[in-house]
Amino acid sequence: MKLWMKHHKTTGQLSSPETEADEVLELLEEKEAAERRDGSGTGADGREPVIHLEHIVKRFNIGTENELEVLHGITMDIYDGDFVCIVGESGSGKSTLMNQIGLLDHPTEGSYLMRGEDVSEASEDELAEIRNREIGFVFQTYNLIARTTALENVAMPMLYAGVPVEERMERAAQLLDMVGMGDRMDHTPAELSGGQQQRVAIARAMANDPSIILADEPTGALDSQTSRTVMNLFHQLHEEQNRTIVMITHSTTLAEEAERVLTLVDGRIVGERRGSKADREHEFTLEARAAEKAEQEKEARETSEASKSDMLVINEGSAEDETSDNEKSAEDYQVRPSDPQELRTTADQTAGAGQAAAVHQMAPRDQTADEAQTVPSDQAANEAQAVPSDQAANEEQAVPSDQTADEDRVSPSDQADGVDDSEDGIR
Repeated sequence: MKLWMKHHKTTGQLSSPETEADEVLELLEEKEAAERRDGSGTGADGREPVIHLEHIVKRFNIGTENELEVLHGITMDIYDGDFVCIVGESGSGKSTLMNQIGLLDHPTEGSYLMRGEDVSEASEDELAEIRNREIGFVFQTYNLIARTTALENVAMPMLYAGVPVEERMERAAQLLDMVGMGDRMDHTPAELSGGQQQRVAIARAMANDPSIILADEPTGALDSQTSRTVMNLFHQLHEEQNRTIVMITHSTTLAEEAERVLTLVDGRIVGERRGSKADREHEFTLEARAAEKAEQEKEARETSEASKSDMLVINEGSAEDETSDNEKSAEDYQVRPSDPQELRTTADQTAGAGQAAAVHQMAPRDQTADEAQTVPSDQAANEAQAVPSDQAANEEQAVPSDQTADEDRVSPSDQADGVDDSEDGIR
């Protein structure tokens, strides 16, 4: 009211009751803007604003009959270490505001101060340098380069920043480990799920160690469980690394987790409040750690099961090869006589072998192999039955070597006759 009275004393003009409230609000905004310009404007806890937007207006198709004004004088501050969610329905101007905050577009009217420096009229190259240094982006559709691996995608911003190749690859690997994607760094985006791609995008946003992370609907294309994982990552970055997080979302549920919730309606900020779950951020960080551990254990189990499956396939293949070899060997050793004559020949051979075995069994046990071959089989049988065992043993010891030699010289014909007589005796 003092400002309003001062204004009337200065101008000498009177306003209608309908416009008094608007005039007071305008005067308050001017006072706050003046304090920020001279450096006296700070947050409630003494923090300096890292981003200050002053009466930002954005129009498209200027000078044509299709001219459209999307943002209608946005004024807002974002402080170091803030976690801000901007919520609004589709068509409320959220993405247009994000482009202004992220220095992706020039405002039609108004001013933009980044750490006290006016960047509203900066050139495209200057804006690109500021973005590369100060701001990391996370988009709803990930915007990963399809033909490169996750590691190369994360390293890309450092390439433009002039970081040496070994250093940027090492940091990219560390960032992928931080978001739980260390074992997927050699995969292309096509080989990753939506949640995995978004985690790679968050790692890429952190590549140049920015102070501000801008996330435009980062969970819009994800299921509820994966959205929870992504939100936990943002909480972890905010709480543990003191990153400034500015998130655009249409989800009021997720917005409740932020420290500040700004509501955008038809291109105007109509309200600001504290998220109802903001005080639980530490719980979300602990949940993020637990979820990361569970994910790692799950991936370890899947890897182990895949290894077991591969070994099972290998063992089954070896068993099939062994069975095939055994079947082939059995076929090779099977006897299949081709005609009756072959059958008769086989039978004769079997009978002859049986007779020879019988003769060999009837020979005295102590008789040498040579004697068994030369002594007629019937004589051996008679001697084995008639001579007592003790006498046979004595006779073995008493037979002169000459007699053995004479027996060795038995003619083949006599030996054959003896075999025939033996066979007759057996029959």
